Amino acid sequence: MELVKNLEIQEEYNCQGYFGFGNGIAINRIIIEKGHKSNKPINLRNAGCSVCLIAQACLESHKVRVRKMVPELTKFVDDLAKKGFKGPGLFKEIERLYKEDGSDYKTFQEPYLSVMAGNFEDAAHVFVFGKPKDRGKKGTLPYPFKTN
Repeated sequence: MELVKNLEIQEEYNCQGYFGFGNGIAINRIIIEKGHKSNKPINLRNAGCSVCLIAQACLESHKVRVRKMVPELTKFVDDLAKKGFKGPGLFKEIERLYKEDGSDYKTFQEPYLSVMAGNFEDAAHVFVFGKPKDRGKKGTLPYPFKTN
């Protein structure tokens, strides 16, 4: 099956910079609109952020936004990435550093993934309820998104 890249969700929701939001919309379309009734996992390889033409630019904008939200935490993660720690190796190094410092690793929240998960959840709320999840004055997504 050929992967067809598109901007369908981005054009409808203007979600550039909110990486993961498109996946939240896509999965809800599959479940609600198309009536997914299988016990099989939902494959997002041909939907949402993974097929968006501006996915890389969106991810970079997402990172900028997250860096403004939690600058110290993102600097910590970015510095480790610059040292070559990526993927599972990044998390193993963070765990090692936390243990070395005597801190509880289980309290660590990877900032980029955490905000992406929130974007995903907010997209589900937007799809179903027309507005993002209420996370208080500072945490709720500014929806509808402004035109870039």
